[in-house]
Amino acid sequence: PYIKYYVKSGSTSDSKSLSSWSSTRNGTGGSPSDFGSDKEFILSNTSGSMNFTLNGNIEISGKLTIPSSANFQIGSGVELKITGKIENNGSITSASGSSIILRSNLPQVLGGNSEFQSATIYCSLGVRLTGPVGILGSISVSAGELRSNGYLIFRSSSTGTGIVNALGNNASITGNVVTEQYIP
Repeated sequence: PYIKYYVKSGSTSDSKSLSSWSSTRNGTGGSPSDFGSDKEFILSNTSGSMNFTLNGNIEISGKLTIPSSANFQIGSGVELKITGKIENNGSITSASGSSIILRSNLPQVLGGNSEFQSATIYCSLGVRLTGPVGILGSISVSAGELRSNGYLIFRSSSTGTGIVNALGNNASITGNVVTEQYIP
């Protein structure tokens, strides 16, 4: 079991800072000492705001939980690295130049609704999609199986089309994918 931490009400735009997290939903509890493997970071608080932004690079070795009512924005040029576990039942979007890296020996499940500029997967036990994941830039699968279940979407716009980079030796993408074609 994880030690749970919640985003403090006034910290919805700075979730990379340890002082932005509290061991209680109302924000009066202590902050974690690190983003370690024994901790769960839940994007929720008692303020009513469920919009959260990551404005700086972060590595989470524990678990990141995005509840169904939460919206999580990865800021421009920011890298979110998960070496533990991610549970998305809400919405993740990423700004220009941002990336998400899943590097874990735990199986991952991405539900909710996600839009990534860049995604990299190093998960020997794989990633299973249970909700739409749009790729606006590129996705790399370096290790493990990405099971799309029909939810992987390569977006297309006037500025470019999502692509798959070369797959690693022990990597695969299985299931149906959707490829959009931009027509001006």
